[in-house]
Amino acid sequence: MIVRRILLAAFVLVLGVSAAVAWWTRREMTAYVVPRELGRLSEDGRRLAALLESSATTASEDARAIAGLPQSVAVVRGGSPGDRAAARAVLEALFVQQCEAKPWILQMRIIAADESGMEIVRVDRPASDEGVRVVPIDEMQAKGDRPYVAAGRLLADGQAHVSPLEPNVEHGAIVRPFQPVVRAVAPVVFEGRTVAMAVVNVDLGPLLASLQAGLYPGGSVHVVDASGNYITPVGSGREQFAVATGSGRRWQDDYPGLDPAASASLVLDGPGGTRVGAVIVPTSLEPGVCVVEVAPYAQITAIGGAATDAAIAVGAIALVGTLLLVGVFGAWLVRPLNRLSTVVGSYRESSWDLSGLPRNGEFGGVSAAIERMASTVRQRNAQLEAEIGRRAGVEDDLRAQIARQDEAEERFRLVVEASPSGICVVGAGGEILLVNKEMEALLGYRRDELIGQNVDMLVPLAARGDHHNRRDGFMANPASRPMGAGRDLYARRKDGSQVAVEIGLRPLVMNEKPVALASVVDITARRREAARLQEYANRLEASNAELEKFAYVVSHDIKAPLRGIASVATWIAEDFGPVVDAESRENLGLLLERTDRLSRLIDGILAYSRAGREPGERQSVDTACLVADVVASIDPPPHIRVRIEGDFPKVVYNETKLRQVFQNLIDNAVKHLAKPDGEIVVSCERDDREWRFRVRDNGVGIPERHFDRIFELFQTLRPKDETGTTGAGLAIVKRIVESNAGVIRVDSDEGEGTAFTFTVPFVPPKAEILMEAVADRSAAARGANEP
Repeated sequence: MIVRRILLAAFVLVLGVSAAVAWWTRREMTAYVVPRELGRLSEDGRRLAALLESSATTASEDARAIAGLPQSVAVVRGGSPGDRAAARAVLEALFVQQCEAKPWILQMRIIAADESGMEIVRVDRPASDEGVRVVPIDEMQAKGDRPYVAAGRLLADGQAHVSPLEPNVEHGAIVRPFQPVVRAVAPVVFEGRTVAMAVVNVDLGPLLASLQAGLYPGGSVHVVDASGNYITPVGSGREQFAVATGSGRRWQDDYPGLDPAASASLVLDGPGGTRVGAVIVPTSLEPGVCVVEVAPYAQITAIGGAATDAAIAVGAIALVGTLLLVGVFGAWLVRPLNRLSTVVGSYRESSWDLSGLPRNGEFGGVSAAIERMASTVRQRNAQLEAEIGRRAGVEDDLRAQIARQDEAEERFRLVVEASPSGICVVGAGGEILLVNKEMEALLGYRRDELIGQNVDMLVPLAARGDHHNRRDGFMANPASRPMGAGRDLYARRKDGSQVAVEIGLRPLVMNEKPVALASVVDITARRREAARLQEYANRLEASNAELEKFAYVVSHDIKAPLRGIASVATWIAEDFGPVVDAESRENLGLLLERTDRLSRLIDGILAYSRAGREPGERQSVDTACLVADVVASIDPPPHIRVRIEGDFPKVVYNETKLRQVFQNLIDNAVKHLAKPDGEIVVSCERDDREWRFRVRDNGVGIPERHFDRIFELFQTLRPKDETGTTGAGLAIVKRIVESNAGVIRVDSDEGEGTAFTFTVPFVPPKAEILMEAVADRSAAARGANEP
């Protein structure tokens, strides 16, 4: 009787447990798998949207780079046909190189900014896959009526416009098969006016075609516009660019009631009533353009179904095994089990009578095990008491550790509160977790009005969309850095006003979650002072211009009567020289020498005033050739050797001013050497930031007390009558070097010689290479135009 009961109970129990496990497994797996798989779909959609946005961003950077080239202005505003032809050749070569390096670029163009919008330079990639080609002038098209051209005319210098995603249009007609493109436009500005536009067409066809492979079998990926029209092909492909072609169906036709303009991930009914999982990810290509990815619901929940089937199979095996075990061994086990139950039920902690245990058969071993268990229980009770005492000590240590952590958190709170800058801690989702009193004072909010709110409430309305993307980017790649480098940042106060701020970001981990700590500083006063300094600089520049003009006028007005005096003195010396005495002839010579010195002094004043102006037009200068030319023009006397040491570079400098620096330093060394066997060494060295040029001689040297004086205007160490100089040369050299961000110094040992060293900062290698390439191409173009 008891065996049947055990058998029935085991059957019901195992069957019920198996069914419950299968149901629970199905429910829990579905509840876990569906959100996780929808999350995978959403991540894949965001990745695809980022690929589309990256194409537009790259095109914008290329368009701005082209617009900033001097050839982009010269091809429109060049002074002669030869200049414009040279600029065209440079741009065509650059465009071909870019198109070959970047297969996603369909076209690169320079378009006139006038009403016609005529193409000036164009390089494209034909649909026939013949490779990149330069379009002849007679094939250029007028694009003045295209929306992206109209948008480009309104851009400011340095801005870029990205057109909507649309089919490519040539000669007024849509190109077939479709070429989905976005166009990046940047203005070419000359003297504050847009004279042309740089346009880069990016072919998104290969990228859109690659989107059709979903994460799941039977799934699909599409790009739709704000109205739900398909941009990528569906089925036969006739639905692509429905707005442009006037045909095709919308996303809502396949999935009624779904708004494609809203970002979402959900399960809904698809075509034919089939359940699908769908995610919608907006892009920044244009308002409303989204990436839509769908997958069959059966594929999403396939893992849950497999787990349920496995649970049912295990339950069936357990049910059969239990029935067999109970049926075969139940009767044999029942008899000794009753005796074991009686003995075990008589367990007492202090005493336990084990005399009734069965001693024969299999249960003899069980009885022995129970006896060992009884001994073990007694031992374990003693160990448990000891363990309870040990754990009490561990709990005391844990409470001490918690107290230390609370103390550390309190110190952190006090440091944040005592910070002279506004402090705001923001979670990964944008929620405000902590602010200090400086933040309250800066923004006018109470602390309880900020904690828990989204940080976007502190961002001006016009910048909130961009701020959301930048915040997500920081959380994806956290690193300590200033926020908004190169941009003016503003915070929104409680009263709606805005305050100029400087923000530093630092990633932290709080409660095992990533957060961002923002240090906010009010820079209103700093900007006001910067504006005031700029105003002072503008006034100083105007004053310098007036002073330079004054110096020129004064020098002209003074030199005119000086020339008259010199002419009269010369005539007197020629006419009366033979009839007057030696003293009179000496006085006439002294008069001529003094008028000549005064004329040279006036020239020095004018040269010194001009040396402090803007560095002038810069170009790539071969300093080795320049120094050799300067030495040849000075033509030192035979007893003075001039030696050139080291590798002389090409630098970006105003050639005339650099020549003036070397001319003054080498000529100064020749005039003041004062030794029968003289040597002058011109050398060059480099370090991590600049070139160092040195002019060293083995002359009589300069006392250290005169090091500062020699760079002052009209200061000489020997009488001007002996040297024939005005004392303006080194002052002019100092002004030229310092106006070009360099420094000059003198080193000298009396009797051993003097060394003048000046520096030329590096020009970024890319800029220098570009300037050399432009110069070489311009020279080649001029040579081709010469008869």
